[in-house]
Amino acid sequence: GGAEVIAGGNVVILGTLRGLAHAGANGNKSAIIAANSIETLQIRIANIVKEIEEPNEVLVTLSAMLTQILLFSKNVENKQMFLKHARANDISKILTLYFTNYDLTNCLKLMRIIKADIKALESIK
Repeated sequence: GGAEVIAGGNVVILGTLRGLAHAGANGNKSAIIAANSIETLQIRIANIVKEIEEPNEVLVTLSAMLTQILLFSKNVENKQMFLKHARANDISKILTLYFTNYDLTNCLKLMRIIKADIKALESIK
């Protein structure tokens, strides 16, 4: 659920964005979308469409990643170093924080960081 906001300029939400936000609808690629929290599946700036993960899928993904990291850590020589670089502590803290405040913002931020980590590692190959 949520509202649909379409603007020729910027879109600023003083709260959580849950609906569709389309900034720069007149072709302005310099427009921005700002919100305290973004819990929507798609945002648009001019003709650029950005798909965002299903918010609840982020919780499942982070939980599954933490489980896989812990399982794999049994097979590595330096378990402590592996867990540090695999972001196990970060994932654990973010999931714990979510169950305190039920705000997905930090979960989504961590997913973006992990995706950037993966892209960086893939470029090293």
